Amino acid sequence: MEQAVNDVNMDLRELTTNNLLKDVVPELQGWTDAIRGAIQEAGSAARFSLDPRQRDKTFAIRRQLGDYARMARLVGALTPSVNYNYRNLAQSLDEVSSVLLVMMGEAMANVGFAGGRYLLQTPHTELQVRRDSVIYALRNLVGSTQQAYGQNDWPRGVNAYRQLFDVLEKQGQGDLRSLLVENELARIMDELIRRTAQGTSDGLRALGSTVQIDLQRFSRLIAIAMMQ
Repeated sequence: MEQAVNDVNMDLRELTTNNLLKDVVPELQGWTDAIRGAIQEAGSAARFSLDPRQRDKTFAIRRQLGDYARMARLVGALTPSVNYNYRNLAQSLDEVSSVLLVMMGEAMANVGFAGGRYLLQTPHTELQVRRDSVIYALRNLVGSTQQAYGQNDWPRGVNAYRQLFDVLEKQGQGDLRSLLVENELARIMDELIRRTAQGTSDGLRALGSTVQIDLQRFSRLIAIAMMQ
């Protein structure tokens, strides 16, 4: 990847310093900034391609780099005197796109398919957002704040909280009432997010081996609440 990026930088330097292209230097500098930024973002996303969102981002940037390569070939065809320079840039961009695929493949290979293991792919980038949504919903349920919903969206939230509290007591599920405490709920979900190790393959495998037990309490709470 480093070699491919160096090739792109050299080709961009050749274009921006070419005496024949001195009239379009601002446009070429715009190409330089856009291409370098896209390659940097794609390289970072490809290393975490186990995350579907990062994988989609990498594919999107690969398409963007392909568009720049096609544009470079078209411009080169219209300017025969520097056609060779533009074609070199296009070839270097194609090389970067190919290396990005290899990086994503290596990240997927770290899952360990050969060992018979299966890793459920989850969008790590959404975990924190979903955690915050659950906390806001709990706050609205207990009536401590209205961050998640408006004042009139759930006017009977406190009454529903009291009924659920009583049902858990009557059914001998008092341990589930701890999930109705914001600090405890946040602690459990933060621990799950921390265990993913920023979406690495080892982190997701560690989470996959423990998440069923950790989420069993949530499943019981949801089942009891839906029955009422």
